[in-house]
Amino acid sequence: MCEGVPYYVDKLDFEGRKALVRPVEADYYTDAITYTDVKVLEIFEQMEQDLYKPSHGEIQVTEEVVGFKKLKFFSLENVGSGELMLPEQEWHTTSFWLTILREVLQQAPFDSEEKIDGVRGLSYALRSMAIIYLMCDLRDLGVAVIDTLQDKRIYQEQLKKRQATGPLREAFQPNIYLYDKYPGGIGFSKTLYDQYPQLMEAADSLVKHCPCERGCPSCIGAPLLHSRRTKEVVLFLTAKVAKNAKD
Repeated sequence: MCEGVPYYVDKLDFEGRKALVRPVEADYYTDAITYTDVKVLEIFEQMEQDLYKPSHGEIQVTEEVVGFKKLKFFSLENVGSGELMLPEQEWHTTSFWLTILREVLQQAPFDSEEKIDGVRGLSYALRSMAIIYLMCDLRDLGVAVIDTLQDKRIYQEQLKKRQATGPLREAFQPNIYLYDKYPGGIGFSKTLYDQYPQLMEAADSLVKHCPCERGCPSCIGAPLLHSRRTKEVVLFLTAKVAKNAKD
């Protein structure tokens, strides 16, 4: 988008740092699909809780854009996708992250796919509320979900396994990272760490009072075709997290 006009990218010259574009009339826009790896470098602060651990520290982020999805204006309906292969970007920044303990997920009466989709939905709700608390732009705050038991991106690994044979792993303990999308950080993560009880309650209220049945872009993101209980899982997690945050 440029001055309210959508442009279609015909060619991207990465070395020359140029994009060849042309104006088009479209009822959708595109959003990048990125693979994000996170490595914790230093923990500045951490609180021990019965159900989860909120933390604040320095991380190393590695991002790679591997595709894009087409989203309709206003409804945010996914109407298509495409593949991309762009160079990786790596930087150090600061992050707030929430560790949901394995014991909490084991108590949830859902299967592995539903739990993983629920964690994805929770990360979406937390980021939505964090942007309001910070009064920042969506692009200022990154989000990633990493399995601390195997140090892998659980949601992306899940998608790969669905295309292959074999069951998804049952045991995982995810970290939901909300990080400053600026090298060195600019203070967002510290604010989120200090205000995490309010952030958790806000996410719980957002999902609970949304009138949708299965989840929508207003609360936990667009529902996936295979996920009919994602909102139930998110409500299970937000109820426990919000209660623990108050305690």
